[in-house]
Amino acid sequence: MFLEGCKKYPSFMENLPQIAAKQLKEGKLKKEDKWVLNWIIGLTDKAVQNILRDNPERIEEYAKDYKKSIQEASKDFEKEFGKLNLSFPLGKGSFQRLNWQNIMLLMSVVGAQTLTIRGSEKSTYGKIFEKLILGSLLHALGFKLVNRKDNKLKSKIFWLSERADKRESDATVLFTLGRGIRFDIGFIGRGNPEISLDKVTRFERDMEYNEKNIL
Repeated sequence: MFLEGCKKYPSFMENLPQIAAKQLKEGKLKKEDKWVLNWIIGLTDKAVQNILRDNPERIEEYAKDYKKSIQEASKDFEKEFGKLNLSFPLGKGSFQRLNWQNIMLLMSVVGAQTLTIRGSEKSTYGKIFEKLILGSLLHALGFKLVNRKDNKLKSKIFWLSERADKRESDATVLFTLGRGIRFDIGFIGRGNPEISLDKVTRFERDMEYNEKNIL
């Protein structure tokens, strides 16, 4: 992608963060295209949620700050290690020269891509394990696993992985009509610290009557 861009567009590397931010702000993108554009400005899907709060209006301003940070860091690298001059052949006798700034941008894209892949795998295996733990525990406590969509039982039942208006829950237990518990579990350990506040604030105190929020 980088080499093709350098072949076709002058100053491609220098303008890449702004190009990515503009396309992200315009929206209507395939998931794979959105991922690549996020990587260009050092973001993953999770980072977009946490840093930009899913607000596309913040993307261009963030891209400017991101580019500025890379420029400042590249100056520090040059001061510490000296100038960096690399050349990549583009064909037909032309070359693309890369300095610290270009290399840092490239490495940031690789880093964001790696986090996306690792995060996706962690999420996949985590959800499987969560179902195993919760499903086994609730079954042992005498609750029956049901499919919420076609369930007709009214007590001592549970279902797994429900996405409500606010956040996703890993399991929901129904004791009797009107009395239930929603579960959200997380595995916290060395190398994977999670802030407890994130867990305890996932569910808000809501009450609905006739599909209307009354709290």
